[in-house]
Amino acid sequence: ITEVNCAGHESFLWHCPYSYQYHVCHHGDASVICSGASVRLVNGRNRCEGRVEISHSGVQGTVCDTNWDLHEANIVCRELGCGFAVSAPSGAVFGPGSGVIYLDDVNCAGWETSLFQCSHRGWGVHSCQHSKDASVVCS
Repeated sequence: ITEVNCAGHESFLWHCPYSYQYHVCHHGDASVICSGASVRLVNGRNRCEGRVEISHSGVQGTVCDTNWDLHEANIVCRELGCGFAVSAPSGAVFGPGSGVIYLDDVNCAGWETSLFQCSHRGWGVHSCQHSKDASVVCS
C-alpha cells in the first residue's frame, strides 16, 4: 500500500485511506515504534485531577509545566475519559514528583487523542525540576 493518510481518529491502520500500487519501490518502507507508556493523574481528590504522571516500562515519571496550558490539559482529560480541562495548574500544585522527568515543553494542537502525539523536546529531555511538574483538573 502507498500514500496512507490517517486523520488521527482511526482505531486501526486499515481504517485510513490509502492507495495500492503493484510495482512499488521499497526505499520508503514505513515503521512504527510503540511506546508502551501510559498517563495518569495523582495526588488529586479523584482520578480526574492531579499531577500528570507517565508510566514507561514500569517506571513513573512526570511532565514539566513549560508552556503547559488548557490545550495540553484537554488532551490528558480526553485520554483518561475525564471530560474537559477546567484548569492546567503550574508549579506542582499537587505536590512535586520524584525520579524521571519524561516530557518538557509539550505542545498539543487539539486533535490528539494521547499526550504522546503532542510535540515535545524529546523523551527524557528537559530543563526543569519537579517544582515545575504539570497538573490537570478535569470536569
